Amino acid sequence: MQKTKLGLSVGIVAAISYLMFFYGGFVAGLLVAGYILVCENDSWLKRVALKALALTLAFSVVNTLIYLLPSLLNVFNNMVAIFGGYLRLTIISNIAEFFSSIVNIFELVAYIGLAIMALFGKSINFKPLDKLID
Repeated sequence: MQKTKLGLSVGIVAAISYLMFFYGGFVAGLLVAGYILVCENDSWLKRVALKALALTLAFSVVNTLIYLLPSLLNVFNNMVAIFGGYLRLTIISNIAEFFSSIVNIFELVAYIGLAIMALFGKSINFKPLDKLID
């Protein structure tokens, strides 16, 4: 397998890219992806870094959308409370927590699976994302 300018194999750096976005968050992931995009020449590695970024953004958008309704209901509840009323719909928050937990489990499996695949120089082809990256 090819080596990067750091002397590590391309697969290891690709796996690090996925894992940094998952465990390190946006800043750590962006630092690794930025290094890959600016300093490395391997096109597959650059595609992996962009896929890791896109995956992180996608999961962030999904979680934001899941919590949008409970947040809006909380705003409405606060407006009702101004006038002495009380409105509490905890079932909506519980449903959002349930769906968020499912998304988080799927996210964990996706990142770990993609990191393991990257170690062996493989990646998943996802047509819409591949078109966007190209």
